[in-house]
Amino acid sequence: SLTIGNVASSIEGEVVDLRITASSSYETFYPKRNGVPMKNFGAINIDAGITAQFRFELVEASTGYLAKVLPFHFTLFDIDVGKKDEIESVSVARFSKYWVTSTTKVNITQTGDEIGTTTFQAMKGGEDAEDPTDPSDMTDEQLDCSVTFLFENKDSFVLDISVPPRGRSRTILFGGTSALTQVATPVTMLRLGGNAIPRLGATQSLATSKSPTAKGSKLSFLQRGTSQSQELDAGGFVGRKLSQQ
Repeated sequence: SLTIGNVASSIEGEVVDLRITASSSYETFYPKRNGVPMKNFGAINIDAGITAQFRFELVEASTGYLAKVLPFHFTLFDIDVGKKDEIESVSVARFSKYWVTSTTKVNITQTGDEIGTTTFQAMKGGEDAEDPTDPSDMTDEQLDCSVTFLFENKDSFVLDISVPPRGRSRTILFGGTSALTQVATPVTMLRLGGNAIPRLGATQSLATSKSPTAKGSKLSFLQRGTSQSQELDAGGFVGRKLSQQ
C-alpha cells in the first residue's frame, strides 16, 4: 500500500493519513511517479493493458483505523487520451455529487447498479492535455479533463482504473477540491446510505522499493480546526465551504 501522511484532521482532531491499496492485478511502469511527485497532486502510475482496483482510506495516523471525517471533495485531474489513443477510464461509486464542465472531454456512463457506479472515460479531443499545476487555477482545457466528487459520511472509497494494452503507461492525478466546484453545476447522485466498500483481495505495492510509503508528503486535504462541513483540499486551497445545491 501507499500512505500519504498528515492529509487531514478527523472530527476528533486526530491526524489523518490517506492510505491507498491496490488489487493484485496492478502493475506500474514508473513506480517513482507514485505518491506526491508534484506539488498539490497525488499520483498513481498504471502500466498499459492493466485494469486494477484501488481502495482509498482516510485513517488515523496513530492507529491505522478508519477515521471519522466531515464531507470532502476528491478530484481526478487530467483524464485524457494518450498519443497512441490510450484512453483512460475510471469507475467510481457511492459519491453524492460530481462536477464536470458543460464542455467536458470526459464521457460519463452510469451502470445502473445499486451503489451508483459511474464510469468516467477520456474522449477524443482531450489528447494529452497539459497537466494542471494549481487545482484552484485551471485552464478551460484542464477543467474539461477533470471531475470533482463530493463524498458524505464516508471514510473510504474505491476506484477501478483501466488503461488499454496499446501504447504506454498512464499516470492518474488526484487531489482535493478544484476550480470545478466554482464554475460547474453539480450532478446529484442517488443517496443510498451505508459505508460498505468492497474489500480487495491480495494487494500489490504502490510505492518504490526504496520508499515503502510516501508518508510525510505535503498534500493537505481537509481544513483543520473547525466542526463545520469541509472540503477535501489540496495544496493549501482551504477555507471554502461546501456549496450544497
